[in-house]
Amino acid sequence: MIESVRAPELLIGGALDLDSRKRFADELMSQFVHVERAQIPDAGHLCSLDNPAAYTFALRQFLDRRTPASNHT
Repeated sequence: MIESVRAPELLIGGALDLDSRKRFADELMSQFVHVERAQIPDAGHLCSLDNPAAYTFALRQFLDRRTPASNHT
């Protein structure tokens, strides 16, 4: 079922997350067609709370690559 997703995907995880969660992300990477991965430094599972600046930067980069320049404000 996951293989049918055609939209770009971003898997975000913390560098300090559990190894089991990192392995699960590896498995997901192999199942999605258009997937990227961002690893947030100095963060665990709640990387948006542990390192919000790095999380926001990674998300912004991902979205900027998929948004036409004319839509930027």
